[in-house]
Amino acid sequence: MRSHLNLRDVKVEEVPEAALDAVAETLRTSSSLRVSEDGKKVGRSTALLKPKELLEQLDSRTIAASPFEFNVKMEDVEAFFGQYAKVNSVRLPRHVANKKYFCGTALIEFSAEEDVQKVLEQSLVYAGAELELKPK
Repeated sequence: MRSHLNLRDVKVEEVPEAALDAVAETLRTSSSLRVSEDGKKVGRSTALLKPKELLEQLDSRTIAASPFEFNVKMEDVEAFFGQYAKVNSVRLPRHVANKKYFCGTALIEFSAEEDVQKVLEQSLVYAGAELELKPK
């Protein structure tokens, strides 16, 4: 925050009270953060998920789609699926036998589980090939 407010070279104890108050007031509008009464402490309003829960949630929003050409670009896959729902990320795993090459199956993470269901119900064709879509 200090760099964002052009206070990089200012010592913590020398940061103007008005700047602290303004930052605290802005952070109070966040739904994921809580700010102490004096505005000097910030914390999460909800606990972080455990790693196992986080992976389960991630998997529930991810589909596997194949076949793709071995030279497909991540941006092209993202743009294609972005027509149907909001895409968080695309992964193009490497082939097991030869890590140099893409395996032909893309992993697409959507922003919501509902989007996954919507996409899975469709019959999609990419570059002339009908895609096989499976939940991860």
